[in-house]
Amino acid sequence: MTEQPAPPPEAGDVSFARTLLQFFVIPMLVVILGVGIFLGFAWLVSDDTTAREQLQRIRSGGHREARQAAFELANRIQHGDPAEFRALGPDLVRAFEEARPPADPWVRQYLALALGTLSEETAVPALAAALADPDETVRVYAAWALGSIGGGTAVSALGEASRADDAGLRTMAVYGLGAIGDPAGAEALRRAVDDPVLDVAVNAVVALARIGDAAAAERLLGMMEPDYWANVPGMLDGERTLARLSAVQAAGVLETPVVRARLEEVAAGDPDLKVREAALSALAGGGRTRQPAPP
Repeated sequence: MTEQPAPPPEAGDVSFARTLLQFFVIPMLVVILGVGIFLGFAWLVSDDTTAREQLQRIRSGGHREARQAAFELANRIQHGDPAEFRALGPDLVRAFEEARPPADPWVRQYLALALGTLSEETAVPALAAALADPDETVRVYAAWALGSIGGGTAVSALGEASRADDAGLRTMAVYGLGAIGDPAGAEALRRAVDDPVLDVAVNAVVALARIGDAAAAERLLGMMEPDYWANVPGMLDGERTLARLSAVQAAGVLETPVVRARLEEVAAGDPDLKVREAALSALAGGGRTRQPAPP
């Protein structure tokens, strides 16, 4: 092919763990951020503590007790059957609203994670308001939760958040729009493709592909090439390969002749076996069925 891949946006100091969308690691980062602070805690709630009791401790316990209970309840919901906790949804929303600033932001972070895991629709207004929380991590958790829950109000809120000054919030907002997969978010995503922060721009490109919008097809073609990632600071060789694999998988969602022709070229002659295999899978329809990674 004679088309030149679009150059990557200004990279800056890139943390690859925050870079790409469904096929990468943003949801897992949400969990890692939350777990870290509790690794040094020596005490835990006994195994027979019920979810309802943990919720009560969140709402009436002291600072440390409420934080610990929020962490444990979010973890319990994530690793259990969310259906078992549906009845807690309205009370979780009330607890989230009660934990508004200046209350402990860690409680809000964990409750947002729990609400997103439960896809609690009644939480959308409170989570949308939390996109303006003074704590930047709460904002990111709230954006992730909105992307998990979905719906028109969530799409609108995330579209607005994709314009925020906070690059981390913009990144998670476009991630959320891609996870929801509603074409109503396409306008915000097309704008975000030109974001000066690489994390945001690349998430937007992959999100557009996920909803079948070919507006960023040229950029996606560029992302499939080794040279696109060659000069991104902080990326290891394995991470560059992962980036290319993810771009190839996203390209599999698009039906444009140009994208398909490039996938065929990659499948036939790319020097990286993993990339060739990913292209073959994308051509066979694998990219169309890939779902966002769970948190």
